[in-house]
Amino acid sequence: MLGWLKRWLGRDGGRTASGKDESQTAQAPAEEMPAEVKPVPSVRTAAAGGNQRDAAAFAIGQANGLAYAALLDRFFEDEQDDSLLLGHLARRISSLKGGEELASFLENEMRDANDRLAERGAAASLAVLVVCGEKLYWAALGDARVYIFRMGAVAKVTREPVYREDTWEAGRDALAAYLGVTPMGDIDLSLSPLYLLSGDAVLLISDALWRVLGDQRIASEVRAAQSLEDAVRALVRSARAEDPDGRHLAALLGYDGEG
Repeated sequence: MLGWLKRWLGRDGGRTASGKDESQTAQAPAEEMPAEVKPVPSVRTAAAGGNQRDAAAFAIGQANGLAYAALLDRFFEDEQDDSLLLGHLARRISSLKGGEELASFLENEMRDANDRLAERGAAASLAVLVVCGEKLYWAALGDARVYIFRMGAVAKVTREPVYREDTWEAGRDALAAYLGVTPMGDIDLSLSPLYLLSGDAVLLISDALWRVLGDQRIASEVRAAQSLEDAVRALVRSARAEDPDGRHLAALLGYDGEG
C-alpha cells in the first residue's frame, strides 16, 4: 500500500460505519429538490462492461459541482430493473449541495439501498464514489473494489470482503457482508475525505474482474492505456478472455484539478 494512503487510513479516513442505525446520522436532502446541473471540468469518467441486461450496472454523472460513480453488482437475477435503484441514488446525489456532509449522506444511501434490495429478496455489492472539489468520498459493501492511481503507484482503498467464519473459501458464495440482508453489515465508509491530486485516477471494479485479473495486471492495464475509455475497455476485454461468463464491470474517474 502507498505510504501516504496507509497513514491516512490509520487516522480517521476510510473506516467502517456500524451496520446499526444511529440517530445522529445526518439526514440527506429530500429527493424532490431540483438539481441544477453544473459540469465538473476537473473530473472525467468512463465505464465499460456487462451486456444489455447489465445496462443499469452503473450510475455516473455530474451535478451541483459534484461528480459521482456507482457500481451495482447483483448476485443473482430477479424480475426487478436495477435502473430504479440506481436512478434513485443518482437523483439523491444530484440534489446535494457542495457543503453537505457527504459521509453521512452516503451512509444513509447505503442503508436505503439495502432496504430496497431486501424488500425484493435480492442481494448485491454496491460501491459509490463522490468527488467534491479535490475531495474523494466513498461507501462500499460487498466485494466491489476501489483503487487509486497516483504518480505511477496504485493502492486499494476499500477493505477486503468479509467472509463467513465457517468456510475457507474466499469467494462470492462465502460473503458475509453485502446489501440485501438484515441486519446490515458494516459499511466501508470514508469518514473523512481523501484529497486528490491532479493526475490521480480512481478505479471502481466488480469482483469478477479483480478475481480474474489480480492487482498487478489491473495496474498494468490502466497504466498502459492512452485514455480512461481505453483503460476500462482493456480491463473488461482481458477479464472476458479469461472468464467469458463473468460480470466484468469497470468505471474510472480521472482528476485533473488543482489539488
